[in-house]
Amino acid sequence: MINFNNVSKDYFLKNIRRVLDSVNLNIEKNEFVVLCGRTGSGKTTIMKLISGEEKPTFGEVKVGDLNIGEIDDKKIRDLRQRIGFVFQDFKLLPYKTVFENIAFALEANNYKDDFIRKEVLKTLEIANLEDKKDSFPDELSGGEKQRVAIARAIIRKPEIVLADEPTGNLDPYNTRDIIKLLLKINLNGSTVILSTHNKDIVNNIQKRVITLDKGKILRDEKQGRYVI
Repeated sequence: MINFNNVSKDYFLKNIRRVLDSVNLNIEKNEFVVLCGRTGSGKTTIMKLISGEEKPTFGEVKVGDLNIGEIDDKKIRDLRQRIGFVFQDFKLLPYKTVFENIAFALEANNYKDDFIRKEVLKTLEIANLEDKKDSFPDELSGGEKQRVAIARAIIRKPEIVLADEPTGNLDPYNTRDIIKLLLKINLNGSTVILSTHNKDIVNNIQKRVITLDKGKILRDEKQGRYVI
């Protein structure tokens, strides 16, 4: 599903800064992959390349049959319809309820009200949020906010879920809940790519672990551990 062929990414500021260096990587459909490494190792850049937010400086990134370096803005928008995004800081709309925040992802694509209601209720059940549907974000705990953010990300049944440090602001109890939810989403058919600094997450879920350092892949292990 996702292929990086000798990919390098440079940022041109005062000096050229290389954030990915000759990366080769294949991610299959329905895989659960953990990206780990220190801040600045290249984890987020890999996610930005997959989503088309960035384009490679050298090499080729392909998502399905799309070449990220060559596609136009319309195809990038189409690609992002196939991707669910989960961020550390939730990015919820404070003036909308939980139901409305999740529904917003479908309303933006002009689905009918009956369909939206049915899909939101199903997604609330997956995320164990049925009793919070009328609450506003400031009435929720951090873990609940992140479950809302994940529900919003998956309501369109994305092929790929990109979760960038989704437990960075959460306590261990809520962290476990979020990881269980991401594993459930993976079992339901989405490819999940999780970026994390959390050693316990990496060591406990026994999924493929790709360890990055200074823009290079140090290790790529089928059932990896946190070794930095």
